[in-house]
Amino acid sequence: MKGVGFLGIDVSKGYADFGLFNFDKQQLGKSYKCYDNAAGHAKMLKRMQLDMAKNNLTMIICGVESTGGYENNWYHELREREAEGIEVYRLNPRGVKHQGASKLVRTVTDEVSAKLIALQLIENHQKIRSYTKPSIEMSQARSFYRTIIDAQKKKTAWSNQLEKLLYTAFPELLTFKKKGLNQWAYRLLSKYEGREKLARKNKNTLLKIKGLDEQTAILLKQKAKESIGVESPFLIRAIKQHAVNIMHLEKQIKADKIYLEKNYHSEQVNLISSSIAGIGKYTAIGIMMEVEDINRFATASKMAAYFGVHPQFKASGDSQGKARMSKQGSRSYRCTIYQAARGVVFHNPYFKEMYAAHRAKGRGHGSTMGILMHKLTKVIFGMLKSNKPFDCQIDKQHINRTINQQKEEKTEQQETEIKEEIALMSQAPVSQRATRKMKAQLTPQTSTVEANTRSTIKPEQT
Repeated sequence: MKGVGFLGIDVSKGYADFGLFNFDKQQLGKSYKCYDNAAGHAKMLKRMQLDMAKNNLTMIICGVESTGGYENNWYHELREREAEGIEVYRLNPRGVKHQGASKLVRTVTDEVSAKLIALQLIENHQKIRSYTKPSIEMSQARSFYRTIIDAQKKKTAWSNQLEKLLYTAFPELLTFKKKGLNQWAYRLLSKYEGREKLARKNKNTLLKIKGLDEQTAILLKQKAKESIGVESPFLIRAIKQHAVNIMHLEKQIKADKIYLEKNYHSEQVNLISSSIAGIGKYTAIGIMMEVEDINRFATASKMAAYFGVHPQFKASGDSQGKARMSKQGSRSYRCTIYQAARGVVFHNPYFKEMYAAHRAKGRGHGSTMGILMHKLTKVIFGMLKSNKPFDCQIDKQHINRTINQQKEEKTEQQETEIKEEIALMSQAPVSQRATRKMKAQLTPQTSTVEANTRSTIKPEQT
């Protein structure tokens, strides 16, 4: 690609290092550093203009690693210069890391990192440039969505800490809710003055707490009197503060979710939430925040693999592993698609029937939910690619077609070849397990992968 330069930008807090290379991976000029302020951005743009003139470049393709936000100022500055022959793309840090490993790079500096980013651009520029860049609105909406996710993580952390405190001070309170405290418990603890004062409180005073009924109030007072816990003023204050923080976070999370649903508009979000019963708008927004652009993925299987919801297994010699969800990729996506899977099991007859069918085969709840997460990912891929709502009848036809293909009888020639192979194996020092694997291939109805791994999650499930 003559006339095109590749600029690797290694972003750090407050500054960035730049390295310009041509298509032949030769560096054009020395690397330089710019600071993340108005003067630094002006220096960067001036240097790029000089490099374009000096090296007869008509375009500079820039790459910045996703660093959690430090790259945003550089990214937005360069994106506004697209009319001047400048393109900019965000790169996955893992790809850049593997780029260094493949080049046997041992010493990594900011200058070396900028070079590795440029090399990643040169070797993958066609694939990278085929992606549709998310709009500024979507990028900012993603940042806001991340704040909601962070708030949910903080709430979980506060809840876990509160449970530990209550286990010491008032363990009997934890028996009221095995899977977490009710809202009335947080309201009670937000005004907590200690177990002894709680035991002496009037029943009518406790009944003023929203969500607390008379029977529970009586039992609560009794447990407070008989508690084996050990309290101190410090522990009481810590419990109260944790309850206040949790209630504040819950209120904030609820308000932020409503704000995001109301103010973020997307055809893809509407397509997902309106055509699949059980997936609400907020969940659909969460899915699109992770997917960004469906054109990033060539097939549904690649999308599932990217987010780590596909089954994987290891087979080497006689060693055979079970198929399990890979869980490689965005954990946030897997959490979101899990919530979507729960929703469709409760509210969507088609997926409810699918869930029941797998459970009837003896699969556990977790295994079945993994299958539905994989299934939903592929369904969402098809919807976004075709821009058409989900139709369960079309999906049933696709599943039946796949099953029929798997059940097609092998030709006589294929069976003869396999029998000959088994005969040869019988004369070789091959283990019985390997022999069973080969014999399993003679049964057309048995999936080879399932027979080999005895999988609880079928890799061929779509």
